[in-house]
Amino acid sequence: MPLRSFQRRLSREGVAFSDLLDAARLEMAKRLMRHSDVPLTEIAMAIGFAEPAVFSRFFRRATGQTPSAWRAAV
Repeated sequence: MPLRSFQRRLSREGVAFSDLLDAARLEMAKRLMRHSDVPLTEIAMAIGFAEPAVFSRFFRRATGQTPSAWRAAV
C-alpha cells in the first residue's frame, strides 16, 4: 500500500501512526520482560529506543510503573 494511502486511512480512522508504533513497542516490551531475562537496556534498544531513560519514561507514562517495577510484579 502506498504511504499516502496508508496515511489517509489512518486519518479517516482518527488514529496516528505514532500511537500505533507506541502500542506495538509497549506490547513487545511487556512480552520480552514477561518471557525472558533480557536486561532492560537491551529491551529498550530492541524496540527502538536509543536511550534506556527514554524507554523508562515512555513505559512509565503508558503503565504508571517503571519497567523494573512492572517486571518484578509480573
